[in-house]
Amino acid sequence: ASMAIARIDAEEDLPKAQAACGTLPLWVVYPKGKTAQFGDTAIRTALREAGWRDTKSCAVSDRLTATRYNRV
Repeated sequence: ASMAIARIDAEEDLPKAQAACGTLPLWVVYPKGKTAQFGDTAIRTALREAGWRDTKSCAVSDRLTATRYNRV
């Protein structure tokens, strides 16, 4: 595989996704907007602290968005 994709709905989903992808780039798909329980800011903060950088983002649907992260 050349990348991994993970749907993140809650905080506990993120470490599982990180472990599963190893060193591959990781696309994180998650709910967007202020009503998201674990959304963009929390995901970005957690992944940056773990040595990842966001490199691309895109809309998935009216309820979901995605961001690609690469290990630094």
